[in-house]
Amino acid sequence: MRARPISNASRYSYALGENVLAEAYHRFLAFPENQNLHGRREFQSNIRLLTGSFLNRTVSSQGPATIDLFNPSIGDFVLERYAGDAVALRLGIQSLRTLRSLITLRSLQSNEHLSTADTKSICDALIGHFAENKFDGVGVAYVSALCDVYRGCGGFDINASAALRASVLYIINKGMGEATDDSFEIVEWSVEKSIVTPEQALSFIAGNINIVNSYTEIQAISSLLLVIPEGTPKYREIIQSVKEHVIEVVSDNFSEFIDADVAFSMVDYEDDGAAGNELKKLIEKELIGLGLDFCADDVSSILESYDVTQGLYDYYHNLHEEDEPRSEGPAIFAIDEIDDLFDRG
Repeated sequence: MRARPISNASRYSYALGENVLAEAYHRFLAFPENQNLHGRREFQSNIRLLTGSFLNRTVSSQGPATIDLFNPSIGDFVLERYAGDAVALRLGIQSLRTLRSLITLRSLQSNEHLSTADTKSICDALIGHFAENKFDGVGVAYVSALCDVYRGCGGFDINASAALRASVLYIINKGMGEATDDSFEIVEWSVEKSIVTPEQALSFIAGNINIVNSYTEIQAISSLLLVIPEGTPKYREIIQSVKEHVIEVVSDNFSEFIDADVAFSMVDYEDDGAAGNELKKLIEKELIGLGLDFCADDVSSILESYDVTQGLYDYYHNLHEEDEPRSEGPAIFAIDEIDDLFDRG
């Protein structure tokens, strides 16, 4: 999970299901720290009061009503006002249990609206709370992201607490088919700290190979493989499966991984051979960046999935269109009224 600036925290917000917000609202009120809060406690009456000025409420036939901010700047104002209140932030995040709330937490810390110490304290309390409650109501992606934020503020620099160890084991045991790049990175750290065994890590990789599709996920799973001893049973079998899957993913999504225009810009029109050689160089570079060892046959296999001739033609065709002068509209010629008068006479 990567941070966004605080100014984007609300700008990139999304509507939250009214039922989800209602559950978070009632969890928030139930905390002992909030027993002295004054004002209305009934959710629907508060929604009616705030809709149109603070909130938008959208009703759809496709599902439950959704709630969003009436104006995105409201979110920035509220976040900045409460950024120094670590307890309120922790209770709010603990109530919401959404990935978006963790992105906001990281943003507050990275933009220095929240100290690293406070961020660490919030994460520590959240990890402890969810571990105590057997991670009820949260999933692998959430726990992985929470641990990643904790790691980012130095939470992994000390001996792992019982709650943190429980979080790691939850990811390992429940993360089959649900892992994220955060999950792989947390498991990598856990192998290095001997919290999980290399055999457990390999089993985790094997259970998640088929859902790895993005660049960051491939990098994360490759990095995890590097900390597992090659002598671990089934290591070679699993690393081969990962390689085959990565080749398939890159081949099926060639343009998402390889910027063919870079290669085409270095060759002449209709020089397919030169274009293919340049593309091979790019493929090799990208595969190295992904962190796995590949051979020439792997590179050729990926290149075969792409139509070099058509790609080169499209590149130069589009380039030619961009270079053509564009008409700003029909030409309008000024008419001299005196000359026009004589012409008609």
